[in-house]
Amino acid sequence: MIKLKFILLFTILLVLHINGLDQIKKDKISKNVFNRLGTDLNNTLNIDDQIKLWIFFNSKDYIIENKQSTTSTGQTQTPSNQYKQIQSITGVNDDSIKRRSKRSINKKVPIFDETDLPVSEKFIKEIINDCNLNHEILSIKLLRKSNWLNSISIITTDKTIDSNDKSSSSSSSNENFQLNKVITCISNKKFVESIDLVSKLLNPQSGQDEIKEIRHHRFENSKNNNINDFNNPISKLLGHVKLLSSVQDDSSTIKYDKSFYGESFQGISQTSIDKLQRLGYDGYGLKIIVMDTGFYKDHDAFKHLKIIGEHNFIDNTNDTQEDPVENEDPRYSQNFHGTATLSVLGGFIPGKLVGAAYNASYLLAKTEIVEGEDTVIEEDNWIAALEWGEKLGASIISSSLSYQLYNYPEMNGKDSHLTKAANLAIYKGMIVVNSMGNKDYSIFGAPADGENVISVGAVDSSGRYAPFSSIGPTADGRIKPDIMALGVGYYIALSTSRSSFSSVDGTSFACPLVASGIALLMQAHPDWNTQQIYQAVLSTGSKASNPDPYVGFGVFNALGAYNFRPSVGDCYSTGCSNHGICCSSQCQCAPGYYGKQCQYKRVECGYRCQYDFNSICQSNNLGPSYTCVSQNDTANAILNQDPFSILFCKKSDNPTSTTTTPKPSTNFGGLIRIVISL
Repeated sequence: MIKLKFILLFTILLVLHINGLDQIKKDKISKNVFNRLGTDLNNTLNIDDQIKLWIFFNSKDYIIENKQSTTSTGQTQTPSNQYKQIQSITGVNDDSIKRRSKRSINKKVPIFDETDLPVSEKFIKEIINDCNLNHEILSIKLLRKSNWLNSISIITTDKTIDSNDKSSSSSSSNENFQLNKVITCISNKKFVESIDLVSKLLNPQSGQDEIKEIRHHRFENSKNNNINDFNNPISKLLGHVKLLSSVQDDSSTIKYDKSFYGESFQGISQTSIDKLQRLGYDGYGLKIIVMDTGFYKDHDAFKHLKIIGEHNFIDNTNDTQEDPVENEDPRYSQNFHGTATLSVLGGFIPGKLVGAAYNASYLLAKTEIVEGEDTVIEEDNWIAALEWGEKLGASIISSSLSYQLYNYPEMNGKDSHLTKAANLAIYKGMIVVNSMGNKDYSIFGAPADGENVISVGAVDSSGRYAPFSSIGPTADGRIKPDIMALGVGYYIALSTSRSSFSSVDGTSFACPLVASGIALLMQAHPDWNTQQIYQAVLSTGSKASNPDPYVGFGVFNALGAYNFRPSVGDCYSTGCSNHGICCSSQCQCAPGYYGKQCQYKRVECGYRCQYDFNSICQSNNLGPSYTCVSQNDTANAILNQDPFSILFCKKSDNPTSTTTTPKPSTNFGGLIRIVISL
């Protein structure tokens, strides 16, 4: 009888445990975790010896009020003192504050908000100390902190698997058992909002991937000796160019043609960037962050470059350059991709290679690992680099890394962690320029799906669509790519030596070309906010009147964007293009339209959703559908709404939504919103 009671009690407890775990699955553990580990965490699986997890928190343990307050030491704080305290806590520098005050979408909002405050160290310590249950079998280690997403990334490492026997079933069983306990421990913390996988991708550098083709027959060494002292200020270098040039109209004026740009002239002139440079713009005063695989800073093209900061997010050092490997295939060099993109942005060897933003200041972030023929792409490094650059005052991010980590229905401008971070960067006054990727009809990559992210595709020298360039639209029907630029046969600095160059194909190189032109545009219009810049770029592209998911709004026109006059004021004065209504000074667009003034029409859902990605179009009995959802998403499978009219205003406070003015989340439990502004 006692044995029977014990068995019955054990059975009841087991059922309660499983039911509790099922509840945790639904509420806190993402489908990605279950897809990765199996639908039942109690199963024994053959899984890798390392797994990276996102842990999202639901609060921050800071309380800062917009009035006189008393510190723990009894001192009275005024708003001015609090402002300095907040700046010190967040690490946001003066340049970032100035950019936020000038460039942010809504200048009426505070300079600081909850997203700037650090992730709670108390929560982190509790996770690491309480949930590192058996570190001899499975250890957990803190990797990254994201203040913006209120999250951390951790890595779990199986310490029992011998390097020569990773297939041991007993080791796998032990690891999986411990991993289940770790996930359960974390999810039971009241301050934990959710758990997700850190998306990771092995991106082979071949065929139609991010480096489309490197033309070996065009490898060459520089024979240009016009510039002997690259350590001089750029103005002195340009003066030297004027004296050496034999094709000027006079000795005091540079002729911005092929004699100056060299092999870069085709891309520069196709986008009319040369015409902005004739007006005196060169990126001066702008900070640009470049996130890539690594940078060969010793190349002759960079001897003039103002590198004001760098960080290696792979090895946690302050050096983004790897030593060259003798006889290494340059495509598989850690320095290759970053060196190439940086040279398109700001390289400077007049007569050979010139990047338009050669007089900007640069922050370099190494975020990806090149392992032979593979590049290991992990999203937490990219997000950490973005937050780092924003704090240091970067105005533009050039990212030629397309993260094809998500399913197509998730490419809706708000679901991916990368896109959420990019949306917040734009909200804080940064311009995010991202390559579309080289997957042609396959999925394009995040964060290119962000509504105000400027996603860049590739064309050839005649302005024709490059067949490898990834196409749109987004899952919610927005036009992507946004803009196009030369990405076929682009001349770049090669990381094999200080004086090596080559030609390459890929949207990776169209992206920094557009970013360099936008740097000049921002220099020319220091008071334009991020939406106005986005509007100017799209409204003046070569296909602005007839955009499509292949080439977006057409080839970038820097001079046209410079001369554009973006709308000023709220929707009560500018209207909503007859496709929406004005709600609280912002346009609320009909479902078939998007944009600040509802000026862009969505692409109807159809073949691409259903056949390219094996998903379904949202059913709408009242008109066309513009949304692609997964086959299992029954909750969003039907939406009966007239896509061409909107009858009432609705409120949205989601910071990563695709509304015109995203707002930072205010759902951080005990935090009182900061409202101290300049």
